[in-house]
Amino acid sequence: MLGGEPFAAVEAPGQGRHWRQLDGCLAVSHHAGIPLAGLLERLADALEEGQDAQQARDAAAAGPRSTAQLLGFLPLAGIAMTALVGGPPTELLAGPLGWIVIGTGVGLAVIGHLWTRVLIRRSEETT
Repeated sequence: MLGGEPFAAVEAPGQGRHWRQLDGCLAVSHHAGIPLAGLLERLADALEEGQDAQQARDAAAAGPRSTAQLLGFLPLAGIAMTALVGGPPTELLAGPLGWIVIGTGVGLAVIGHLWTRVLIRRSEETT
């Protein structure tokens, strides 16, 4: 098993790079004479730290993602509430002031969406 590529053809759950790392541990242990148990403990620690870092990135991105969903829902909720209290939403289209309000709202929604994407990207990069 140590003479060849022991994990080269493995098709099992998990990421392929993890199998290659295990293969590297076997090779280093064999060629350098380092005890395999110590190498495998270090590999396990490194994989666990990587998993913890991914969970931290996911947690950091959860806030901006939920904010984006809420902000995307608010304009529709506002129009629905206007209709519930008796104000016809189509009245916005009746005059130039309504068109200005709609244009401003759409512009702010686009800016908010772009800003939220920046926040999500930063939270994924920094953690």
